Amino acid sequence: MKRILVPVDGSAQGLAAVKAAVAECRGNVSRIDLVHVAPTLNRHVSRFVPKAERDGWREERARAALDPARRLVESAGIACNTHVTRGPLVTALADTARLLGVQEIVLTATRRGPLAQFLANSLSTRLIERTSVPVRVVPTSAASPFERMAVPTGVAAGFALLAFAIED
Repeated sequence: MKRILVPVDGSAQGLAAVKAAVAECRGNVSRIDLVHVAPTLNRHVSRFVPKAERDGWREERARAALDPARRLVESAGIACNTHVTRGPLVTALADTARLLGVQEIVLTATRRGPLAQFLANSLSTRLIERTSVPVRVVPTSAASPFERMAVPTGVAAGFALLAFAIED
């Protein structure tokens, strides 16, 4: 029986990874560990916000992200642990996977076009490079029309700015 780690951020994609882990792993999983990586705040921001407020904000955000995922796992009759960690996303996930001794990490990825894949700094790619734990990537729905247009538009705008800069 194996242990699985699923990163959860409160998004629909995070819940899709939990659903995929539950659906595909019934019977051969001893436990699913859900982890939320709380964001670190810039030191300039931290200077003006008291530590108690920062910690309360992180706790509230983690609870909002983890509760629906935990209910999903527990309703399927699978043991579940929740964890909250802090730091750079990939490093925090890799370290948590190592510390918990999980056998697999399950996460989702948005289907993107070739240009967006080339330009994106994908979490799954960075995690595969960082950890020795197998990473299973579950595809979700295609990128929204905005996401499909944003990258090509951004690239075109960059080339336009470059062309204007060269003319001067």
